Amino acid sequence: MSLLISYEKKFKKLLTSVLMLIILLQGSFSYWRAYSEYKKPYATDIGYSDQFTNYITNNCNAEFTAFILNLEGLRSFKSTNNTLGENSCEKLILVMRDHYEQSKIIRWVLDENYKLTDMIFKDYQIWSLNKKL
Repeated sequence: MSLLISYEKKFKKLLTSVLMLIILLQGSFSYWRAYSEYKKPYATDIGYSDQFTNYITNNCNAEFTAFILNLEGLRSFKSTNNTLGENSCEKLILVMRDHYEQSKIIRWVLDENYKLTDMIFKDYQIWSLNKKL
């Protein structure tokens, strides 16, 4: 009987140590993930979607259609139906700097068809079809 109790104590210490290690690893991963999302947020994240929309709306006084271009392809982001004017951004493409640097295809498409604007939000470059911007 005493042999069984000594095994239970050793097993309990081992189980406690493994559990503490798992909790520590999971906690450090959560902090790392939160930090990486803070540094390079995705435009479609709930908290940043409104911020991106407000930023673009404040910098484009007229109609615009915004798309997100990433390694998976082109996705619609936001569109307005205001009147077309001189400050119209027309078609905007949001691209993360890392994606622009990593993909030759993304660089080729943007360089051939769009103009890089002065607008930069977080880690995104903003390209426009309107060459006047």
